[in-house]
Amino acid sequence: MKQIIFHFSVKGIGGVQNLYLNLMKELYRKGISTKLLYYNNTWLTQELDKAGVIYQLFDLETDNIALLNSFVKKDDIVITPYEFYIENLYKIQPYILYWVVVPKREKMAHQRLSEQLIDIAFRFLIKKMNDKRGFYFMDGSSSTTFFKYYKMHFQERYLPIPIEVPSYNFEPALTNLQTQLHEKVIPISYIGRAENWKVNPLKKIIVDLVAMSEKLNLKVVVHIVTDDIDEFAKLLAVQEYGRIEIKYHTNLFGQKLKDFLKSTIMINFAMGTSCLDSASLGVPSIQIDACYTEYPFNYKYRWLFENEGYSLGNFVDSNSITHGHELYQIFEAILKEEGNLASVSKRCFEYVQNNHDLKKITDDFLLAVNDCRNRWHLNTAYMVRMYSFKLLGWTGYRRSILLK
Repeated sequence: MKQIIFHFSVKGIGGVQNLYLNLMKELYRKGISTKLLYYNNTWLTQELDKAGVIYQLFDLETDNIALLNSFVKKDDIVITPYEFYIENLYKIQPYILYWVVVPKREKMAHQRLSEQLIDIAFRFLIKKMNDKRGFYFMDGSSSTTFFKYYKMHFQERYLPIPIEVPSYNFEPALTNLQTQLHEKVIPISYIGRAENWKVNPLKKIIVDLVAMSEKLNLKVVVHIVTDDIDEFAKLLAVQEYGRIEIKYHTNLFGQKLKDFLKSTIMINFAMGTSCLDSASLGVPSIQIDACYTEYPFNYKYRWLFENEGYSLGNFVDSNSITHGHELYQIFEAILKEEGNLASVSKRCFEYVQNNHDLKKITDDFLLAVNDCRNRWHLNTAYMVRMYSFKLLGWTGYRRSILLK
């Protein structure tokens, strides 16, 4: 079997890091060894060490890249999320499996010539990767945006994001929260890093929460779980909170975060893996969309189980049309009948169990690894494209091409 190597180049805590953590832990439980092209002393490596996972690491920051051929062999397979060009790696000619787990932004109205040429090269490469069964999407939303950006159509293959899901019969533990519900106090959470595209959704959520709390006579406590409280508060910059109370939390992840969500939170708002994580605990979870600009004025909300095509969210803007419910309708339905909250809790849990269970997705992942025939090397046509970028002044050609 090919040696599996996971590759990423962004530090910190995020969906890709959680994806690699879960997969590497499950593969290790299956007795399958893995390698990591990443950085030492990061959240991912620390969590792998805590879990007792044995793996090999090539530190992209400190190790000599010229010695990469002693770490990656020709028959190995490199798993990468949205970047797949390292010159030294291509000289080795391993297999490459490109897994689109980062949503693609819309194309800017005016691209530089060098950017247009990069897109042309991408289309050429992606077509070859697909033909050799080395190209997978995490969900239908990412494939739709990807095809819209590149104006391409070919066979779609999916590997949904996997997370650990309890195998027992689920019973929602909502006793304490039901008491708060009767007292008309709603504790919700929002999980996201202090980045513009993750903070913008909360601005809209707070506006809608203020209106909803007045209309339904509720008090709402918003627990914000983030990596940088000061930066998040600066980006949020909301002036009017009405009957909304804001509480910040940092350094809250892993089991501590799970315990907090289960004991404190009635509804979690999140995108991507964070929404799956809360739903796997039976916390009623609302899937939100990312946004770099102003959020749609008439944005509609949806429970995680109302998604289609394994969707973990889209990128939206002020002109986007969304489908779902008004926020006050969601809370109105919860208040209307006592069993509604427990019903939503169970449906969120079962959705994750049926579509994102780590054990099943890992088996599918191993089938994809064995099926991949995407062996890359620097052929003449590809070299011409790379050097044309250099002549146009694009100096990053030697390190990587990124889906931005």
